Amino acid sequence: MRSNCLLWSAHRYAGLVLAWLRAGRPDQRPVWRLLPSRSRPWWSMHWQVEFTEGGRRWIEEFVPIDRRDIPWWLIWTRLLFVGRVERKES
Repeated sequence: MRSNCLLWSAHRYAGLVLAWLRAGRPDQRPVWRLLPSRSRPWWSMHWQVEFTEGGRRWIEEFVPIDRRDIPWWLIWTRLLFVGRVERKES
C-alpha cells in the first residue's frame, strides 16, 4: 500500500473516535500521537494511534517497508511511500 503515516493515522483515528462515540464514550478513548521518526532524519515526524479493543490496549502505525536512514535532502521520499500497518500491544 502506498501512503504516509499522517494520512493513514488521521483516517484510522477518525474511525476509532467515531466508534468510541457510538459506544457511549467509555473511559479508554483513542489517542493520536506525534513522535520523532525512528530513522534518520529524526526531525521527520511519525504518527500512530493507540486504542482499546477486546480489553487490550493496542498501538497501530503505518511504517515503510524499507526503514533505512536517508540523507535529509531526500526527506521528500517520506511523503509517500510503500508501507504496511504494524499493530502491537501497548
